Amino acid sequence: METDADRLASIQALGGQLVHSSYASFWAIFDREFSLSPDGAVESRQPALQARASDVDGMPKDTVVRIGAESFKVKRHEPDGTGMTLVILRR
Repeated sequence: METDADRLASIQALGGQLVHSSYASFWAIFDREFSLSPDGAVESRQPALQARASDVDGMPKDTVVRIGAESFKVKRHEPDGTGMTLVILRR
């Protein structure tokens, strides 16, 4: 059974970064996943963080997070039921 410590080790081993916010500082994998609008007219990169649920549960929408020199706001959380959460970000 995977523990929270196992999840943290995985995040760090996979190139995770330390993320800072007024809510908490935590390790996460930063990604700009490709997204396409339903009509195919707009392409973009959706910034997101893959983090341990225990680190981000309760983080309010619109919390500003800093990843390196970039800042984003939390748009929503998408828990995956395994102890990890995808945090969708916006500028």
